[in-house]
Amino acid sequence: CPIEGRVVLPYLGSGPDGANYPFGYLFSETKIPNTDVQWLNSGEIYYIPKGISGITVFASEIPDEAFAGCSSLKSVGLPNVLSLSAGCFDGCVSLEKVFLGERFRTFDGAFISECSDSLEIRIAEGNPYFRLERENLVSSDGETLFFAKSGTIPPSVKIIKRNAALHFSDSELVLRGIDTV
Repeated sequence: CPIEGRVVLPYLGSGPDGANYPFGYLFSETKIPNTDVQWLNSGEIYYIPKGISGITVFASEIPDEAFAGCSSLKSVGLPNVLSLSAGCFDGCVSLEKVFLGERFRTFDGAFISECSDSLEIRIAEGNPYFRLERENLVSSDGETLFFAKSGTIPPSVKIIKRNAALHFSDSELVLRGIDTV
């Protein structure tokens, strides 16, 4: 039976053997009609129904490469997640929105390589660790840039974290008063 639209999951990750498994593990390791490939850097391949365009996961942890290669995924809601690791959204070329909750506190900047140029990250109001400034994700004090969306870095930024502008495709990035890159 085809799956369309948005999927809500109470958790994602640990299997019966205690290992972490990506999103595709929930579906199939066998090619079936109307599915897309989810590839992982580890060489594993899973097949995900093409109709899934949005996911909300209520887990506090997301495994490495959890959504890697989910090419039809457009939006992800992670209201309870605490951190994201490198490769989490690698190859999610259609991804347009990621929502992070109040408790979100750490991530590797490379969690969103090879994503859509129109990717928008939203952070819950009241998050004590991050805020949005000019569509850029910065630390709550505004001094550290974690994700560059617009071409002009906010003037309060003093430190640009590794991979903060990894997906950035504009021809010009304006840096003023930066202490550390």
